Amino acid sequence: MKRFLATIITTATILTCMLALSFKTEAKCSNPSLQLPNGCGQSQNGWQQQLPFWWQFLFGNKPAVINPAAPCVTDCPATPPPASTTRPEGLDHPEGLPRIGDDASTLPTPDAIHPTPYSFDFYIYHSNYTRLLFVAVQDGKVVGFFTDADDFEYAGLTPGMTCAQASATLGISLDCTKSTLKATRGGMEISLFFDSSDGGVLDGIFVLDKSLAGQKPVYTQAVLEANERQSFYLVNGRRAAHGLPALTWNDNARNSARAHCKDMNDRGFFSHTGSDGSNAGTRMTRQGVNWRTYGENIACGGSYHLAMFCNFALYNSPSHRKIMLHPDFTHLGVGVIDSPRPCGIYYAQNYYR
Repeated sequence: MKRFLATIITTATILTCMLALSFKTEAKCSNPSLQLPNGCGQSQNGWQQQLPFWWQFLFGNKPAVINPAAPCVTDCPATPPPASTTRPEGLDHPEGLPRIGDDASTLPTPDAIHPTPYSFDFYIYHSNYTRLLFVAVQDGKVVGFFTDADDFEYAGLTPGMTCAQASATLGISLDCTKSTLKATRGGMEISLFFDSSDGGVLDGIFVLDKSLAGQKPVYTQAVLEANERQSFYLVNGRRAAHGLPALTWNDNARNSARAHCKDMNDRGFFSHTGSDGSNAGTRMTRQGVNWRTYGENIACGGSYHLAMFCNFALYNSPSHRKIMLHPDFTHLGVGVIDSPRPCGIYYAQNYYR
């Protein structure tokens, strides 16, 4: 009995406050059509540049056609990613990924630049979700990166590795009972994201200059909104890895998710049922979302200051994963709020069709 209780307590601690999803299907109005904002898409006018390893990683061996006079268009509605092609040249050695210490001016123009709760920003490349890439930049220098692309290589680590293989590659002992692990090598803190539902293979990696690890997170509204969008990109990255179409962002669903996070924080509870007895479908309807099918994932935890840690925790929970990868959903809105409560930071993902 003591061992049984200890197991329950340990499991609850690991999961922090993450709760199982809610899913419902109901006959409702068809979803509204969304228009792409002006500026989405790539200019066909401008100049061509020589293909650096960065461009090869992100887009393959295609001409880099850029209009330098056009502003960087951030956060356009998601479109299905191009089909994955053969492994681009340059990805079979570390130079196929960002090099720590490089000048940020050498990077391609990002699709978005987001603040983080730490001292660095993320340069985000999400136009192709099979090549999703976050580059950490501080004071004009590359200080880290995250990717869950299907063909990255860093320090001998590659997608599909088991924990035991990663441990041998790094020459250190890893706790292979966990799906998210951290290691230190060469002045870098390396976070490894394993897929516990697929044999425990490596799916993603986050590398950060060790001198920046351990900072106290500081939240502003801009940082919280950035986390919302990053969570959205990460969902689409996982969907792309499973051959599923990308979801489209919806502000009204985001507003519903935010309101539920605030309700949980203000009233000190954690549930899919709101303090007024509402469910996610009712809350989205109030915000003007016309849904036919909906799903909700919620999570909170003190280690979710960057969205990839929350998203991979959800991804490794079978019930949350089912919602994240549900083929019927077409739209998603994510709400994130910071909290002084033990949960630390709340996430709500509202999916619908």
